[in-house]
Amino acid sequence: MGKARRERRRLERERLAEGISALVDVVSRDAPRIVQRTEVETALNGQSYEEANWAKLSPAFREAHNRLRQLRGLPPIPAPAIDLYRPRAIRRASPEELEALNREQVAAKTQFLGRPLMGGGREGFTMNGEPEKY
Repeated sequence: MGKARRERRRLERERLAEGISALVDVVSRDAPRIVQRTEVETALNGQSYEEANWAKLSPAFREAHNRLRQLRGLPPIPAPAIDLYRPRAIRRASPEELEALNREQVAAKTQFLGRPLMGGGREGFTMNGEPEKY
């Protein structure tokens, strides 16, 4: 047996005698404290993001957030005196924008797939003597 192996076995026997498993060395470290985001925001700004922007948040979010607060044992935030929530406006696309997007899509498709094998005009095939459109 080599010197290193004998030394390792000696150390394992000492650990077993002390009650420490040779297979697992337990390392004790202090676990970091988990801090809630709301605690940090409240300490810095005096109130959480939700409390500061409560009037601007959607009614559906307010209701869901209050239910979550109640489940956590926190008091619900009351409804704002003045509701500042404005839903996002749905913008209609103009025909010019749609045409530009279509041209861009066709250009990207052509760049990716390459040009069609059969061009327009007299190329193609015929059925019963009549040129077929595809």
